[in-house]
Amino acid sequence: MTVEKRLEQITLRIEKSAISREFKQEIYLTLQQALQAAVDPVLIKYLPSAQLKFLSQRPDKISPESFVSLIQNTLQNSAALKELNDLMLEVLDECERNLPKEVSAKDWYFQ
Repeated sequence: MTVEKRLEQITLRIEKSAISREFKQEIYLTLQQALQAAVDPVLIKYLPSAQLKFLSQRPDKISPESFVSLIQNTLQNSAALKELNDLMLEVLDECERNLPKEVSAKDWYFQ
């Protein structure tokens, strides 16, 4: 299953649950933070060293565009993509296991 599909299923379950809007927002924030905490170290691991070295030596060249380029170049690496995908699926599985009881009913999947 893709990360997108897995996230869509979890989001649908959260949205269909009877928990409050505020609690849903807390769950989404926790989910976002968990994914970010997992993804950042992998991105850093695969940053193109030449581009990173150039930017570290020339901080005046750092811009939103150069940052986007750095991330895009990182994502060209198939090993990075595989690791990111596997890790995000693990995080989503763990988050799902820890959803509140009101959200955890398996029959939400099929609605």
